[in-house]
Amino acid sequence: MQLRQQYRDAVRAFDEVARLPRCLFPLGTSSGYGSSIAKLRGADVLPLLGKNAARIAVDLLDMGIDMQGDISEHLTPYVLAIKDEKTADSGGYQA
Repeated sequence: MQLRQQYRDAVRAFDEVARLPRCLFPLGTSSGYGSSIAKLRGADVLPLLGKNAARIAVDLLDMGIDMQGDISEHLTPYVLAIKDEKTADSGGYQA
């Protein structure tokens, strides 16, 4: 399943950056222009990686795929935020 592999890759990136929040990570391009165009601190990209992994997890959950044991405690707040966001976007959000 391709989406499941995308999730694993996203979680791997999230976990790596979470372990090294002060390190600089290269930002490259797909056009092959140089080896990297910028370097970003782990702490700066961690929320983006968390949201990306959470979106994929929520998509898998919405498809009825059992994700029990696949969502770490560190990723859970991102998953809850994405679920809330989807609920609000669908008009089902109640304050």
